[in-house]
Amino acid sequence: MADAGSSNQVEEVLAKVDLAEIVGEYVSLKKSGRSLKGLCPFHEEKTPSFFVSPEKQVFYCFGCGAGGNAITFVKNIEKVSFGEALEQVARRAGITLTSANAEGNREKQQIYQANRWAAGVYQKVLFLPEGKVGLNYLSSRGLGEEEIKRYGLGYAPAQPDFLLSRMKQEGLNPTVLKKAGLIDSSGTRDIFRRRVLFTIYDIRGEILGFGGRAVEEHQEPKYLNTGETPVFSKGRVLYGLNWAREGIREAGYALMVEGYFDVLRLHQHGFRNAVAPLGTALTDGHLRLLRRFTERLLLLFDADEAGTRAALRHLELILRNGFEVKVGALPGGFDPDKFIEDYGKEAFRKFMLGAQDFLEFGLAVLSRMHDGATPRGKSTLARELTFLIGCLPDEIEQTEHLKRLGERLEIPVPVLQRLLRARPEETTVVSPGKVAGVKKRRHELAERELMQVVLADPSYWERLAREKGKLTERMEQILSLEDALSQEKLPVNAATLMSRATDEKLQTWLAEVAMSAGEMLGQEKKEKVFTDCVQCLIKHEHARKAREKLEVIKAKSSGGEIDRQDLIDVQNHLITMKKG
Repeated sequence: MADAGSSNQVEEVLAKVDLAEIVGEYVSLKKSGRSLKGLCPFHEEKTPSFFVSPEKQVFYCFGCGAGGNAITFVKNIEKVSFGEALEQVARRAGITLTSANAEGNREKQQIYQANRWAAGVYQKVLFLPEGKVGLNYLSSRGLGEEEIKRYGLGYAPAQPDFLLSRMKQEGLNPTVLKKAGLIDSSGTRDIFRRRVLFTIYDIRGEILGFGGRAVEEHQEPKYLNTGETPVFSKGRVLYGLNWAREGIREAGYALMVEGYFDVLRLHQHGFRNAVAPLGTALTDGHLRLLRRFTERLLLLFDADEAGTRAALRHLELILRNGFEVKVGALPGGFDPDKFIEDYGKEAFRKFMLGAQDFLEFGLAVLSRMHDGATPRGKSTLARELTFLIGCLPDEIEQTEHLKRLGERLEIPVPVLQRLLRARPEETTVVSPGKVAGVKKRRHELAERELMQVVLADPSYWERLAREKGKLTERMEQILSLEDALSQEKLPVNAATLMSRATDEKLQTWLAEVAMSAGEMLGQEKKEKVFTDCVQCLIKHEHARKAREKLEVIKAKSSGGEIDRQDLIDVQNHLITMKKG
């Protein structure tokens, strides 16, 4: 939740954005009555259970229980903080935030601006005499002017203060370039020199930083990335995801490769679902980012010893993050770029179709390291492959893979199950939300129906407020939110109540209630629902308080002392319940 001083801004932002438009960038929505529906982006499903109400400006998934308003959606889909989500949605609404986070947001905007400026400068250099070596190198890799402009490629010349001098000519602030990681800590030298530059974008198309590839022999390091900045961390960015997001959705899986050129060449040849980590090992941050778009992954790597071991390490992490994964080992000396250049894209497509699932790959690789014909070798194979199977978060999947492994190694499944249970506990990824449909208790149904009445007819808020102090904890929270909104003369609806709620469970509950509301009741029936639900909740609270007092009495009686007032309190609660 944003700080209290920004509450009015939150409501202003929510009033000016279109939730359906924001969700529509991630989910294909179709009309369904007065709402829109589509496949939930927060869990895997084949039948749409995700609904958006343009009228109420809320979303809710009846499959996994995810729900909220525009800010909640961006927060969950982009895996960012509330403040960052608010900032993104505010930008769409054309609103400048003036919250306690304004200074940090301003710094980020300055870095984005510096990166955009630098990207433009570096790209222009490619087509000048001092950029000829870079242009020739890119041409030798099959990239022409069209691709250079489309993918934001550039060149940093040898001049140590090239960018710095350009900046001074244009009257820009060198401090911002230092914050963006474009010049060194002394403020006198550029970070990138004599390198072809790959512009690194986030999924919104903002420029986070750069990756530089050396073009001269013996130049070290071969690849150099922007250092850590307030907007850039290479362990949480995948190169090419900004272009691949739609391709991933269309293909149904992501194609994970190793380098910048692999991504660009694959996109050139129509494989628009390719992404790559930034010259670093795969991380949880990479996979959490990717899970927003798919839970299926094809991992390609060089089939040398180093590549094989890296693939095995990656598999452990990939499986723990809940991905369905296949693995393709490229022939020795080949990367996707060279494979397509030598054999063509159709041959590459066939190669991908032959990719192995993680168990087949693990068996093939580990069998070369351990002799499965010997008891010791078979034991090692079983333990290492059982360890991989144990990385799967789903118990049913674990069971099915253990059966396959048992058949291949001729080991009884109960033996493998004992190996699995003996391994140390690992942290696994929990699916977002639990399946809806749990049987609700009477007071929970009363809360829902009462909430639907007051949301549909605001005239009931005043009457409900008279019962403050007598209702359930959840309804008391909602009355406090309603009171704060009313005092500020702001509208009271599901979206604004969610914006004020600090409890995420309450936000989700409000979204589900709003989306579940049926047709407006007639006045007579509405009145009866309101009265019956209020009485039900008051009775429930008296029963709860009576139980609490009885527990107190029971505890005191064990010590030989009973407080007469406790007995009177229990009696009063029971009398009030009977009167109701």
